Amino acid sequence: MTHATSGLRAAFLSLLGLQACAWPGLPWADPVRQAVPLEEAKRAADPMWHALLHLQAGQPQIQDPGFLLAAGPGWTPLRELRATLDLLAADPAARCRFPARARWLQVPDEDAGGSRIRCAELQEFLARAPATRIALVFAAENVRQPASIMGHLFLKLEGQTAAGASVSHAVSFFTDADDLNLPRLLYESLVTGKPGYFTLSPYVEAEQQYLVREQRSLWIYSLRLSPAERELLLLHLHELRQTRLTYFFQGYNCATLLKHVLALSRPDLLKRRDPWTTPKDVLKHADALGLIDEVETLAPPSWRIRELVDALPAADLARARREVLGDMPPAADAVPDAASFLGLKLQQAYAEALALQRPAARGAWSGRAAQRQEVLQSRYADYRIDLAPAKDPRVSPGDTQYGLGLEGGPQGWDLRLDLLPISHRRVDWQPAAAVETSLALLEFGLRQPLGRRGGPRLRRLGLYAMESLLPWDPLVGGLSGRFHMALDDEDPAVARPRLHGVLGGAIGLSARLHRDLDVYGLLGLDLLARGGVTVRPQQELGMVIRGAFRTKTLLTLTHHQGLSGATPSTTVLRWLQSVQLGPQWTVDLEARRSLAGEATRTQSLLQLRRIF
Repeated sequence: MTHATSGLRAAFLSLLGLQACAWPGLPWADPVRQAVPLEEAKRAADPMWHALLHLQAGQPQIQDPGFLLAAGPGWTPLRELRATLDLLAADPAARCRFPARARWLQVPDEDAGGSRIRCAELQEFLARAPATRIALVFAAENVRQPASIMGHLFLKLEGQTAAGASVSHAVSFFTDADDLNLPRLLYESLVTGKPGYFTLSPYVEAEQQYLVREQRSLWIYSLRLSPAERELLLLHLHELRQTRLTYFFQGYNCATLLKHVLALSRPDLLKRRDPWTTPKDVLKHADALGLIDEVETLAPPSWRIRELVDALPAADLARARREVLGDMPPAADAVPDAASFLGLKLQQAYAEALALQRPAARGAWSGRAAQRQEVLQSRYADYRIDLAPAKDPRVSPGDTQYGLGLEGGPQGWDLRLDLLPISHRRVDWQPAAAVETSLALLEFGLRQPLGRRGGPRLRRLGLYAMESLLPWDPLVGGLSGRFHMALDDEDPAVARPRLHGVLGGAIGLSARLHRDLDVYGLLGLDLLARGGVTVRPQQELGMVIRGAFRTKTLLTLTHHQGLSGATPSTTVLRWLQSVQLGPQWTVDLEARRSLAGEATRTQSLLQLRRIF
């Protein structure tokens, strides 16, 4: 240990107010030799230090040697603390690379000569992105983009420059998911990691990207931060801007990174050990710790159309569509009531959506939009549309679930164990979702025969599955579809369960006949791998009923077309009923009847699931 390093550690202890007593002349009683290791160990175990290092279960999630100073076998938070103190003592300019660590460790920002250390890049960052207000922004799912169903989380920085100009910036962490090779995308996202991009950009660009181009609702949560907490957070963001980050979908994503950033103001965020940290998890935990203050919502035209269509009678819907398509002037003499206000807002949403779909027609609608806005401002100034509290992502169900059930079929009864690390099934109650969706990653299922020989065996290993039932609209359209890739032992054409690979998808249309009733039809194709590849077209008609007391009913009629005598055509009628027993518990009842030629098969399932 160098003299400078010893002096820095002694000063570090002095700043912490430590006093030590020792017998003169006894080296083992030297207060620095005794107290430094003890206090360093205490400091290294501090949740704030773990937040600065982005540790998960004591292990670093960032492997960049420029960030992790003591990288290598046997790495510990204590070794990293000592390496940081050594570096700051040997090179005062290192305070510019690690300003947040230096601030938390209370290392003076002066060199050996007493001169204040100037950090040009840090000052440029703080001047470019001033932040007197910091908000957490949640971009909701885009039902047309399966990769977005988990949502996205980023920061919004707002402040004034030295010249007095108001500016706002977005700080975001993401990876490139535009890869049509889904197996490769899953492997890289889950196993090897993908290059992560930590960006600072004008907030208006992020808002345009999510709200306009991707048609995703934005929930903006202002954060309760003291000036000191806000400054430490900004210093740490500067550290991350200089760091090479690797993105893992399940391990280190936008939610994981921001959980550690926010833990600098609420260290208890790190006490939660979720199996899989999602954006909604971070929102819920931050809210529970009092970090969230006010909330603001911005909804794209597509979302507003779906909400308003549910709220208006058929006659008002038809009038709104005619006025938009026929370029009819707004009814300025209409009685200013809630119904006419909602009708005008629906016209406005339709016009915005159509302008996005048909850019060439924007000029023709600009005068119409101005006229409509004038009527809204002059006659409906006191009317507002607020997103229902039930849509707030903070009140959505959890993203992980497991289930234990009893399944009966031609072979007898089986005990079933199912695990879905992420994220949800279509039968789940989804109050915050605009449309019916499902997303399943790394789904795992076992079955144990009861009353007959045989041990537990794999029932299902689902790599990826998604489904979206987007109601079709006469003006803006909308397609429904699904995709799945798995190993599965269920095959309606085979009586005895046999594990096989399946890759398939479907596309079709959905209609919302009532705010609690959807119907749909899908045409699809499955590829089954079992001693060869079998192609199986399928057609499905279905109904989704959202009932009282948080119940949901699914009714489906699926026809699997057999293309050869070896795989006969099969029709399956399925009824699935879910009842939510509490915030985390749901019970499912399912019955299926399969008809293949003259043969029929009946199956049933009773399952209890925990969603957390």
